[in-house]
Amino acid sequence: MKVQQLFYTSCKKGISLGMGFQTYSMSKGITEEERKEIESHCIYIPPDNLPTQPTKEEIEELFPIALSSFRLKNGKYCICQSKYIGKDYSGRYGNYFSHVLISDETWPFYPIELYGSITFRDCLTLEEENAVEINPLPNLEEIHLGNEIDFYTISKFLKGTGVENRRKSFKVFMDNVVRYQKEGKPIVFWDSKENNPYWIGAIQMSLPKNLAQTFSFTTYCYNPENTNYIISGLDKDGSVFNLKGNQKLYKYTFINFNESNQQIVNTNFSKLVEVGYTVSKEVLLSFLYFIEQFQYNLLDEDIEDCICLYNIVNKGIEKLNIENVKKAIIFANTYKSQDAFTKLFEQISPNLEKISTQVDMELTEIVAKFLFNMGRETGKYEHIQKAYGFLFDAIHCLIIDEEDIDEEEVFKLYKKIRENEKESSHEFIKMCLDKQRIGRLNTYLEGAKVRHAKFYLKSIIDDIIMFNRECDINDKIQLFSMNDEEDVKRTELLKKCMEILLHAPKDIEEVVHYFKGEYEYVSNIIIMEYILNLHKCKNSLVEETLAKFVFTEGDRDVYWKKKIYSNIYPQPYGMDFMFYMFKYELSKNMDNEKFFIEYCEEIFDEFIEYRNKRFWQAVETYMNFFEDIPLEEYKKILNYICKNLSYIEVNKKLLQKIILNFEGKINVDNADSLCNGIEEVEKLKNKYKINTHCSITELVCIYKKLKDDSYNNKMKALRCFKADFSHMSSDEYEEYLSWILSNFSIYIRDYIDHSKIERAFLCEEYEEIYYRIYTDIIINILYEKKYKNILKDSNIETYEIFLDYVIFILKDKVDFEENIQHYVEDKIIYVLQNSNERKINNYDKYIVQKIKDDRNKAAILKEWQKMKIKAEEKGGFKNILSFFKK
Repeated sequence: MKVQQLFYTSCKKGISLGMGFQTYSMSKGITEEERKEIESHCIYIPPDNLPTQPTKEEIEELFPIALSSFRLKNGKYCICQSKYIGKDYSGRYGNYFSHVLISDETWPFYPIELYGSITFRDCLTLEEENAVEINPLPNLEEIHLGNEIDFYTISKFLKGTGVENRRKSFKVFMDNVVRYQKEGKPIVFWDSKENNPYWIGAIQMSLPKNLAQTFSFTTYCYNPENTNYIISGLDKDGSVFNLKGNQKLYKYTFINFNESNQQIVNTNFSKLVEVGYTVSKEVLLSFLYFIEQFQYNLLDEDIEDCICLYNIVNKGIEKLNIENVKKAIIFANTYKSQDAFTKLFEQISPNLEKISTQVDMELTEIVAKFLFNMGRETGKYEHIQKAYGFLFDAIHCLIIDEEDIDEEEVFKLYKKIRENEKESSHEFIKMCLDKQRIGRLNTYLEGAKVRHAKFYLKSIIDDIIMFNRECDINDKIQLFSMNDEEDVKRTELLKKCMEILLHAPKDIEEVVHYFKGEYEYVSNIIIMEYILNLHKCKNSLVEETLAKFVFTEGDRDVYWKKKIYSNIYPQPYGMDFMFYMFKYELSKNMDNEKFFIEYCEEIFDEFIEYRNKRFWQAVETYMNFFEDIPLEEYKKILNYICKNLSYIEVNKKLLQKIILNFEGKINVDNADSLCNGIEEVEKLKNKYKINTHCSITELVCIYKKLKDDSYNNKMKALRCFKADFSHMSSDEYEEYLSWILSNFSIYIRDYIDHSKIERAFLCEEYEEIYYRIYTDIIINILYEKKYKNILKDSNIETYEIFLDYVIFILKDKVDFEENIQHYVEDKIIYVLQNSNERKINNYDKYIVQKIKDDRNKAAILKEWQKMKIKAEEKGGFKNILSFFKK
């Protein structure tokens, strides 16, 4: 290795301008920044209790050598020896000489081993002091150890005078060094200059060389506040560091070896090292070899866990508690080593089954991770097999035996371990789904509890999902397949779990909720649970739980709902569950009268076969749920039926009920707006020979025909029409009669048409109502302005409508009951009475012309003459408004 040098002392000439303390010379390649950083470690202040003008003998005997080890900011390693030498070039006392060794690499020895080394210079030669030109220092090819500090001298030191106190003090010292990384407080110790190197040597040589060099130290400093070492040795008599008055003492960990009340922690590591130095060197050397196998590069309290691991390897685990096993495994996982793993596996394998019954959640994860790590590191298949065996046994024990542990937490742990094995996740899942393991679980779950079933149902289905994501499409596992023996066993286990959950709907809800994002799988779970409940348990809460889940999630996300229905639809019993869902959704939409048509458009139109099989059942269920379905909704239902007649096999009885309810809600106020829809309903009635009592749809249809068609077609339609009013009340008859007659009586063109109207709309039970209403409407046409405007377009006078009606009445007068006859005659006479002579003459002309070919002409004219006479006898002119008040 290449080692650079630097000399620092008081000299007449050096790197800096001028005279005094400075770097005299250094090897090529050392930068200015490195030089300045190194110089900060070269300062030497002698103890203040020593002579200020010492002799050479006193210098050698009294003044401590400061051997320091540190690293530069850029990572280079440095060892510095600073030695007091008395006078400088000018003859003044206070000079010292610092020789620094610098390396890019770690030292192949413990830095403390250079204490007393002949490699270090302690002064400049006379030639160097007087040189006109200073040459760079050469790189060193060889470094000599000091031969003062080694294992044997340290052992002798700790076993020497005051052996018990030194052993105790060393353990205190060692424990504080271990805690340094946690506490961050530099360690200051106080002893004689002769002892200080041995204390530091004891610390350094109890560690592997790589760890030892992570601690900077100095065997002597005057004031640790002005230095930056992790470990600083002080002269017990001449240090400026005052324990009593120092306000910064809280920043340090201070150790006074001369005090007997040092607090002893007695960690396993400090005890092992103390035994190694004082009893058996092999104990320490064996441990040092062991720890060097790991990637452990910074001393901290994890060294205690390494002791646990070391004990497992060398002594097994029977004498260790679970906590120590946990610590050991944490260390092994953190600072893994193939050699240590191989040996450790040999030791731990016979006890894995026992350990699996003793673990908690945390230890299960730690041990499983450890075993899988070891298996991968060693590359041995039997180690991997052992890891799986432990995991399955430990998880099973947690589920079966530890009832205080939430099974959901165990499931999370299982997933976490699986995630840790993502590099070999395919193999992991195959092992989890292995038919031998599934077979054992089938046996275990005989009479199992809900928590057991819930865990294995979720974990196995979750494994299947993960497996299918990574495999080829042809290798995918079907959730409830029965294709081969392996499928059969797995399906039996899943069904067994699901049967157990039939008694715990809340847990079913948790399972389906967990898989809700997996459309295919959650649909299969829902249907299988539905089928099992149908045949095994018939627990209404199970059906309700499944329906509630689909309803709630579907309400949040329509796309999700469509995906779920699409997966449920083709499955056995899928349409049965969909219909159950319909009833459940209906119960949750009691205030939504539009629900059924919305359902038809969303579900029935999407799933045709389901609609064809379940439509009428759905209609009946809907009608039973709602006592008062609005007219508009009935109209939409009937329109939907008409639109899909070619697909839906008609339930005539139910269709008739729908039409009856629809017609029962039609009245004179809404009839006009329903014309088009009613025509479609009428077609349905005719096609399926459905007769309804009130025939309101027929009234609307004939009304539309008479209103919109030609005169000939009007009359043709009227001849073919006969309304059935027999099941109407008198009030209903009067209402509908007023509406229908008032709407098309103005379209009559001949007195014969009135007989056609009579045949079409007269209900014998309500004959008096018919003629009263009809007569009033005819007279209204005569006097109301709106009718005049309508008839004007047809070049017809309103009196023509009136006189045609008079002719009809006079022609068939003999068939009237007396009260009807009197009512009609009185109304006609009243009109004549309020007409002037010119109008009467026009009336006469119209009647004569109209009946000129009628065989009852003479009888009609005779009765007409009588009416005129009666009108004349009553005499006078009455305001037309008085007529309407009657």
